[in-house]
Amino acid sequence: MNPKSFGGWNCANDDANSVKIDPPPESYRVTTDYKSFAKGEAEFMLAKGGPVGAYLWGHLHAIHSDRTGETSYAAVATIRGDDGYLFNISPVIVETISGVLDKPERHSHCYLQFVLPESDQREWLKEAVENGTHLNIRVDGDRDRNDIDWASSALKDILTEVVKELLEDYVTGSASVIDVLKAVNNNQPPAFKRLKQ
Repeated sequence: MNPKSFGGWNCANDDANSVKIDPPPESYRVTTDYKSFAKGEAEFMLAKGGPVGAYLWGHLHAIHSDRTGETSYAAVATIRGDDGYLFNISPVIVETISGVLDKPERHSHCYLQFVLPESDQREWLKEAVENGTHLNIRVDGDRDRNDIDWASSALKDILTEVVKELLEDYVTGSASVIDVLKAVNNNQPPAFKRLKQ
């Protein structure tokens, strides 16, 4: 078993213990969402605390029910205020699990603990969590589609051509989450910061 790591996600086939990150304690959870696939699931939680005041935890459980072939899973989470302001977008996970002859069913577990890089956006998310701003998390994903199209359709309400290109760059690792947040939010702070100005 060789653990895999990319975009902050750590994955392992068959035995999750080598990469497992426990979910945040119940009292630290701000908002949670879950997506069930035909087989497998993705779950994300925004939590208060951690080294920067707020962090995102994620778990993808991928299942392949055959000794041959493969199944791909993809998932992403967005965190928004009630006004639609985008506070965070998780690193996208695309995991492909292949069958092996000695197992009729194979499992892959991927875990994420993600904090925004040092930025105004990180401070705004922390402030929103500390002040009790109502935040919503939404998990989008797909099974057997490992391209950008599913992400584009899942996030269509925020896409302009510029944002679509940036999102594609983000998925491939050539743009930062901060670049995406700035573009989606038109370089504006959240409403609670604008009202103080």
